[in-house]
Amino acid sequence: VTMYSTTEGQYCAQAKGWLNQYGFAFSECNMSVRAECEREFKSFGANGTPYLVVRGHHMKDGFDSDEFVALLSH
Repeated sequence: VTMYSTTEGQYCAQAKGWLNQYGFAFSECNMSVRAECEREFKSFGANGTPYLVVRGHHMKDGFDSDEFVALLSH
């Protein structure tokens, strides 16, 4: 699981909090800190954060806990 985020994103903070609360491992690619994260994010055609890639599936509509858990159970 990779989360593309920004430092100032409220929804990013909420998603990280939820993932941490329930013990899900993830790596964060913070576009506010690392230019390569922004390049990858843009290469996906993404336009909003948080943007998660879960087992190759791109969560294009932001973080949804039900969708996230469903993707992990496949």
